[in-house]
Amino acid sequence: MLKPKDHHATSTQYRIKEVPSPALTGTALTACITLLESSRLARQSLLRLNNMNVLHNQNYSEPPSLLPIPSPHLVEIERQKAQRNPLKTSADFLEGEQSDVGGYIRKYQARITSPSEVAQSVLKHIRESNEEPESLQAVIAVDEEGLMREAMASSKRYEQGQPLSPLDGVPIAVKSEIFVHNVPSQAGTSFLKVPANHPEATVVSRLRKAGALIVGVTNMHEIGIGVTGANIHYGAARNPYDRKRITGGSSSGSAAAVAAGLVPVAIGTDGGGSIRIPSSLCGVVGLKPSFSRLSSYGLFPSSVSVCQAGPIARYAADCALAYQVMAGPDPLDGKTYAQPPASLRDLDRVEDLSDLTAGIYSPWFEHADPDIVAICNEFLLNLQKRGLKVVEIEIPELEEARVAHFITIVSEMFNFMKGHLPQHRADLAPTTRFALALASELTANDYLQAQKVRQKFMNQLDEIFKKVDLIVSPACATTAALIPGNASHRDTLDTVLMSRLMRFAQLFNLTGHPAISFPAGYTAQGLPVGIQFAAQWWAEADLLRVARVGDWLVERQRPEKFWSQ
Repeated sequence: MLKPKDHHATSTQYRIKEVPSPALTGTALTACITLLESSRLARQSLLRLNNMNVLHNQNYSEPPSLLPIPSPHLVEIERQKAQRNPLKTSADFLEGEQSDVGGYIRKYQARITSPSEVAQSVLKHIRESNEEPESLQAVIAVDEEGLMREAMASSKRYEQGQPLSPLDGVPIAVKSEIFVHNVPSQAGTSFLKVPANHPEATVVSRLRKAGALIVGVTNMHEIGIGVTGANIHYGAARNPYDRKRITGGSSSGSAAAVAAGLVPVAIGTDGGGSIRIPSSLCGVVGLKPSFSRLSSYGLFPSSVSVCQAGPIARYAADCALAYQVMAGPDPLDGKTYAQPPASLRDLDRVEDLSDLTAGIYSPWFEHADPDIVAICNEFLLNLQKRGLKVVEIEIPELEEARVAHFITIVSEMFNFMKGHLPQHRADLAPTTRFALALASELTANDYLQAQKVRQKFMNQLDEIFKKVDLIVSPACATTAALIPGNASHRDTLDTVLMSRLMRFAQLFNLTGHPAISFPAGYTAQGLPVGIQFAAQWWAEADLLRVARVGDWLVERQRPEKFWSQ
């Protein structure tokens, strides 16, 4: 059994650059933005300071991969695994206490409550959460009329004993980056709008067809370009475990809404940890599926080669259910066709994990706050008691992956936003303008070099996943930080905090592999700590299975204010 003491760094190859930098806000931040937007020299100097030129003189043999596309044989491997372990229906995993969705079903079937009553309760609780002195600001727009209409239809189906699926009558909130009928999806800005008469996002329409009650849209970090959850337009989404702390982002409101009990499931997107980071800081389960596993139709195209929609829930079984409903080929998104069925194989095998091997890169794993490392180590030891094998691996040159991911995501976001900048630059948050100013200095060569690094790491992970099923690390290198000055509408640039929150997430956005964050425990302050597992392409079932074990191993602590529906 691998003991925590064996995790000490021995490799000389590990390095992720963290540039000491003061957090900037107010006039200091404004001055910084003014300088960056007016001076090319300042932009170039800051990029060099943050090691963004590390790829310039590298001669990569790999061709650039503009999208993370896996080897075709991985589809057949996952298909064979699913055939050996036949797919169960989603409802099979909702028995017992480790499922909020299962609780809704039992209450509906027993006539203890109805979807209409639940919808009224959800709307009441959302209003309460946003009217409190330290308002949660998780759900920022609702379609009350549409919600009540759909809830009445769901109630009738239960009266007739004909629910559409286990999600029928279950309230779900959706990140503001995703198009939802009759609700303003604005990607956290004050001015972006969904094109007139644009159809609803595929992931949302599939949930509706399953009978889910789409409540409204959730708060997010503006255009998803930050990971704290700060928003100058709608206020910062606050962490339910401590309202003076951040949620993480950019799917801030989705994670906060689930953690606070406003909804049992929410949908987020993840381009650089944006599902996993807030899930870790808010103590919930967040899955970033394989790239193109879920359709991207109906999402703002801000980071097209790294972003993936995915579910957030308090429990893994509910996360699995939403994932299975949303996943699969979509004729409106051609990238989704080359995938095996979205299997939930082995989700019920939680007592014996002896068929799984997890790889741990100790220098990376230990590059986090000591209490986080200790909690994740203890959780790993408990998994080993259930048979999980843990072996040492190496992932060389992670600094290259960090830089390649940054270049990729900010370049794509700048391309998405550049048409809006002449008219709306002043409407954007200072930190958004900071990132876009740096992105404006990047070149086509920078972007293509980053895509060569993408292929390099895809090849590298292919080799690692021939030896292990999973790669494990903390989800974040630190817990939820205090909101600076406790000012919900204040914008703060803290690049050190961003680095610590994103450290373990970025690689799997660059390569497209699936990854999940779920609670490993809590600090002495009562703050949640998340652990991350990543897997081979299309192997979301392995991630959900380990997360389901976590549901039983870690006793969940509810925040002080929790809205039970």
